[in-house]
Amino acid sequence: MTVPNQCYVPTCPLLSVEGGDPQEGCDFEVTSLQRRSSESSHHIWPQPQITSRQECDIVTTQLETLHVVPDDSNDVDATWSYLLVCCAAIRETLVSLDQNSRQYTSYIDFLPTKVLMLGQALQMVNIIPPSLVTISPKETTKQPLAGLADLPNELINNLIRDLPAGTLCCLAMTCKRLHYLALPIIFYRAGIDPASTNLMLREPSECFLRALRLALFVNPTTIDFYPNREVHRMLPDLCTLRVLIARMPKMERLTLNLSWFDTWLESAKGPDKVDADRWKEEICELLDEVLLTSCSTLKVLGGNLIPSPCISNPRRFDDSPLSQLHLPVRTPLFHPKLSPKIRRVKSPTRSSLPATGVLSSKHPQSLRKLHLHCQMLFEPPFLCWTQPTLQAHAASITDFSIKAILHREIWKTIFDNLSLPNLSKLEYLSDLKLHPWPIGLEFATIATFLVRHPSIMVLNLYGILERPTKRESPLKKAILPELVEIKAHPMFIAWLLGPTDACLNLINVTISSELYPVTLFDYNLFDDALFVLAHRSKSIELCFQFTLMPGAVQWMEAHVSQGRTLSIVTRMHVKNLGIHSNYWLIIFRDMPAVFAEFLALFPCLDHVDFADERACPAEVERVKATVIKQIALKCPGMKTVAIDSRPGSPFVHLTTLRN
Repeated sequence: MTVPNQCYVPTCPLLSVEGGDPQEGCDFEVTSLQRRSSESSHHIWPQPQITSRQECDIVTTQLETLHVVPDDSNDVDATWSYLLVCCAAIRETLVSLDQNSRQYTSYIDFLPTKVLMLGQALQMVNIIPPSLVTISPKETTKQPLAGLADLPNELINNLIRDLPAGTLCCLAMTCKRLHYLALPIIFYRAGIDPASTNLMLREPSECFLRALRLALFVNPTTIDFYPNREVHRMLPDLCTLRVLIARMPKMERLTLNLSWFDTWLESAKGPDKVDADRWKEEICELLDEVLLTSCSTLKVLGGNLIPSPCISNPRRFDDSPLSQLHLPVRTPLFHPKLSPKIRRVKSPTRSSLPATGVLSSKHPQSLRKLHLHCQMLFEPPFLCWTQPTLQAHAASITDFSIKAILHREIWKTIFDNLSLPNLSKLEYLSDLKLHPWPIGLEFATIATFLVRHPSIMVLNLYGILERPTKRESPLKKAILPELVEIKAHPMFIAWLLGPTDACLNLINVTISSELYPVTLFDYNLFDDALFVLAHRSKSIELCFQFTLMPGAVQWMEAHVSQGRTLSIVTRMHVKNLGIHSNYWLIIFRDMPAVFAEFLALFPCLDHVDFADERACPAEVERVKATVIKQIALKCPGMKTVAIDSRPGSPFVHLTTLRN
């Protein structure tokens, strides 16, 4: 084959070639690809005259220094066309020097991998005439040389496995076979199995997200997505996730965790301002796309650094004017930086909230579990999306969990306009450290909601505002007949279980304490819940959730001093007992000896489960050697103790400690 001295490339994009006369051999230099304005519509590129293996070496080395970034299809066509002509000249020279080079091993080991890939890629997509690719040493030889796609998979993998991710993505766009060989390399580098249906993404790199958008073999049914925390990365990450979900035929679960972004906003000095309209557009389009895939579980976590109204004085005022609410001093997400002084704003009133109407949704009614632990979804500009979406999927939602710090008027509007006829599990959570009135969900609002939803089987409430007191009239008619599990404040449990026929199917009760900003929790309120539970003949699983240990120790010591004749604990029908702590309390660090004497008051206790979120292994071993041994001696009827409630944690059999 004769290679022309000059190659005509129409509308050539800016590949600079410097050198001497092409008739003087290959004394030329291929420089880096540079973008510049094109003043002419055509470019003529000089082509090398290659006559020896040494000249092949020089040309291929120069081609290796060329970096192609395919931003435009025309750029790719023209640039790759020139490279392929060089490849053709090199191949023809090798054929004329070595007749055996038509076999794989003759030139594959000699030519650099990148040059071979570019040439073969052009052959596949028919960018230039096949005559430039089919190389024959003589007119009588018609057998074409093999290309990259003709090689065995093992050899191709060896050739491309060390290429950078950007090059692999370009290679994957050339043909189906290379697509399925190149992109999995990027997945395995990121520690992700491309065949897995469970996709866990924690701050993925830009190259991996590009590969994820291209990959046709990825078909996850569950996705846990932690986008990058910087503003300039987060929106593109969400866009990539939306593109991926749009081509999925069906999804079972999506967990979108924005908590890392909250951490970045809170720690960075002067974070970039985010356009509220674009932010809302990306988030809402993503969530809508998820719902269109018949997703059954949707969880949105984090996204809480939006200014929320909070009262400056922690005291409670029955007639506190709404104008006393203030914004906290911090850098918000959607607003300019606040001045050092706290700016007063008018708190939301019911008339200022967006009206809720019945939405005719285009989404299929497949959403079963909806967890919205995201502050921004309940504030403008997202609230106008959240409420209609809840109404559109009201008939299918069975598990609803909500966590936010909102004004009581906003909570009242949300719950008064919400009806979930098939709801079986409800969870309302405030911050672990509660906020003062009027921030929070009022007792009257949640009580009205519970009356309208008798199908609830599991109930978890933390941070209810204005809990029921002894001065209020007790519940006259039993509600929630299907309830089997509850976790709430002791006064709420006492109010709910007040009627003799209340919640006859109840088998699991967690009495939870709360953490207040100023005052301490009164653990004597636990007795009110224990009193109504003691009158139930059916055995239950009981759990105490402690937030601060000093008050809990005093409460247990009071029961021990009362003895078996007076303590309400001695009348409990409990076989399994849990003692749990939260992030603020490490019970294993200073576990009191009174635990053993307190547990001995339960008449039919078989098992105790101690759960500590932040316990270290050394503290656990110390508890096993001290407190657990005391429990074994004080409670002769008890069989087992679990030190940690994590999955797979072994039980401690007390019989071995008694021997």
